[in-house]
Amino acid sequence: MTGDNQDEIKAAGAWAKATYEAIVSRYGLKYEQYQKNGGDGAPMCAIHHVPMKLVDGKRGPFYSCHERDSEGNWCSYRPKEHAV
Repeated sequence: MTGDNQDEIKAAGAWAKATYEAIVSRYGLKYEQYQKNGGDGAPMCAIHHVPMKLVDGKRGPFYSCHERDSEGNWCSYRPKEHAV
C-alpha cells in the first residue's frame, strides 16, 4: 500500500488483515485443504506443503511438486524415498 496519508494507510492495513483473517477462518488455508482432500498416499512437498503429483517420466514414474518458485521454475523438492 502506498499513500501520503498515514491514517488511511493504517486503516487500509487493518482492513486487509481483518479481511484475510475472515477468509482464513471461513475457508482455511490452502495446504489444509490439500491435506483434507489428499489421502491418496502421495508424499507432501516439504517446501509448499501440498500433495505431490505422480508423473510418468522418461525413467519411470516419480512424484513431483507442481508449484513454481519465485523465478518461475518448477519446485525442485524430491522426497527421499517413496514407493510408486
